[in-house]
Amino acid sequence: MHLLHFLTTVPTTLAYQANGATERGDTTMFQKGVEVLMRGGWVMVPLLLCAFVSIAVMIERSVVLRRAAQDKETLVEDVRDLLERGQADDALALCQRTPGAAAKVVAAGIRNHRRSPEALERALQEAALRELAPLHHRLGILDTIITLSPLLGLLGTITGMIQSFNVVATVSGVSAAPAITGGVAEALIATATGLAVAIVTLPVYNHLTETVREVASTLERRATEFQNAVSDLTPAHAAPAAKTAKPEGNVIHAATANPA
Repeated sequence: MHLLHFLTTVPTTLAYQANGATERGDTTMFQKGVEVLMRGGWVMVPLLLCAFVSIAVMIERSVVLRRAAQDKETLVEDVRDLLERGQADDALALCQRTPGAAAKVVAAGIRNHRRSPEALERALQEAALRELAPLHHRLGILDTIITLSPLLGLLGTITGMIQSFNVVATVSGVSAAPAITGGVAEALIATATGLAVAIVTLPVYNHLTETVREVASTLERRATEFQNAVSDLTPAHAAPAAKTAKPEGNVIHAATANPA
């Protein structure tokens, strides 16, 4: 009950403050915007909440994915040269200094490069899963907002039209006109806001999910390159079983699917 009271009183309070500013003659652009938004009714509160959450998640995910997507094209080649000289510690330090998720997968390969091909493959796959899993975090929130916002706007449309029809049924004459237009305004503003939130969020969400797929592809490519590099090492620097290791296709294929 307290939450329902809050949702129904917030728009009225903000609209009252905006109207007071208008009467004093010191209306700002922000206050005009608040006045227009509050005419959309109580449904504007969850819509604005969706907008704020969407912006926060988009910024946070963009930063995280930008860091994870960093990649050094010559990393595996440099690591192979160090392993060829028996400098595994230096190769591991190089990966630790290199930003991006791919470097962490290669580092896991370095720690396991003397093991059997099957064990190396498992180590690379587990490392890829560890790096990919956090990249999917909170993307589901954006997906939900894209679906929910237009539905909230539709709900605002319905409540606004109900308000207009109630006025028509109870009030007649010129005095009914302002109340009817108020209901229509509530319907249109809520619909427009819901669509705007979804339209802004959708392309960013698609870009972020595409970035995750690109990172997964990069991890698979680097894992395969590392397996090839290990198979070419001389026996003095690699376990005998690793000499004949053949790269397996789709080493991290299972990691590319979004978690439930």
